[in-house]
Amino acid sequence: MELHKTSERGLCAHLTKQDLSAYKLTFDELHRRGARTEALIRTVLTRAEKTLGWALPPRGKLFVDILPGANGDTVLFLTAQPAPTRYRVKKQPFTLLCRVENADTLLDILQRLQSPPFADAVCRLYRDESACFLQVSFPAASALRIGRTALSEYGEVFLCDERTQAYLHEYAVFIGKVP
Repeated sequence: MELHKTSERGLCAHLTKQDLSAYKLTFDELHRRGARTEALIRTVLTRAEKTLGWALPPRGKLFVDILPGANGDTVLFLTAQPAPTRYRVKKQPFTLLCRVENADTLLDILQRLQSPPFADAVCRLYRDESACFLQVSFPAASALRIGRTALSEYGEVFLCDERTQAYLHEYAVFIGKVP
């Protein structure tokens, strides 16, 4: 049995007729669900790890191509595919910020907060030297557009991202949650 590393993920195993007969196999008897074929491939993988340092990645897949060679020999091409990497994406809240300049407008907004799409939203009130800010966090993105349209009647509306949150925490005074 000759082993050659073709790449970081590839391995070539040249098996003689005697190597196959040791596992009571011929080229025609090699198939993917056979117990003897699996034992042969496990042996190839063990030797490759010991002699070449080639190993399957954890939870990876192994693709095996089997080709006939001259004089009853067989060539195995093994290709390892690493397990797919899963990324966790932090769920961003669907948050808007409405800038209101006078108290009458703020009272109108507070009255409007009792009806949809604001009924399920979490609302917080902030103020700084120049204006009041109403931060509205919606449970779903579908309500974001409707909420933006409704709030734009009362003042300037912005998407509230991390920088806006940092501004509010640094320069504005938190008044409280709005029911």
